[in-house]
Amino acid sequence: MADVVGLTANVLKRVVRVVVGASSGTAFTIDVDDRHYLITAKHVIAALKEDTASIQVCGDGGQCKDSLVTILRCPDPIDIAVLVPRELLTVTFSLPADSSTMVLGQDVYFVGYPYADPALNTITPALENIGFVRKAVWSAQQRQSNATTMYFDGRNNVGFSGSPIVFLKQGKPGYDFNVAGVVSGFRSDFTETFTTKPVVESEVTDEDRAANRILRITDGTLVRKIPTGQFVEGNTGIVIGYDIGHAVTLIRNGNTKGPRIKNESMN
Repeated sequence: MADVVGLTANVLKRVVRVVVGASSGTAFTIDVDDRHYLITAKHVIAALKEDTASIQVCGDGGQCKDSLVTILRCPDPIDIAVLVPRELLTVTFSLPADSSTMVLGQDVYFVGYPYADPALNTITPALENIGFVRKAVWSAQQRQSNATTMYFDGRNNVGFSGSPIVFLKQGKPGYDFNVAGVVSGFRSDFTETFTTKPVVESEVTDEDRAANRILRITDGTLVRKIPTGQFVEGNTGIVIGYDIGHAVTLIRNGNTKGPRIKNESMN
């Protein structure tokens, strides 16, 4: 039987919901060189045009608090922003930001706030606000234009943008999670809609059959599908993310530093 893996506090308690204007997304904290930073998807804060701005960070108890941050943006196409806060925003339990030991085909997890719906959060007896947990498989990776894009077989919805993608190191006992990347979105597909028209068997052509245009409905009669020229967007189940190393490089190459962390233990 496969081992049951549960996310630990160094993941769950670092993830927050962020509100920017009328939009909501997910963000999480990492610590780089003993300093504290908030990470999200760049498109979540697209409405902020200045390098310093106020956002709302929603944490325990569901309370949203204004937080002044300096915004560092990874170059396109990398969909990552680093928000440098003035104070510590979450716990600082150790959570390395390094994807180098992750292997293709292994399970990963991401935590976020879909649809900004509090009914999808977990509220602990201590009023800790825990995001919605999802599981996926690391399926592919592309390196081009100085961007490392990661693809996962899973399911992503609106509101998960900016979520941390975390994994367990293979072959190592315990629950040493690392952050591998940042959720950007999902790959869409578009399906044309149809109307239907009744048809009798003698009117069905070989072309109809080859194009799969004929349906037999529940009462046994046949209908022909007629394209409308209108399309609906669907979710392929392919989650798209970017390597957390881009955020770490941006932090280390910049002059704006976050607040110093406190040494905390989960024990």
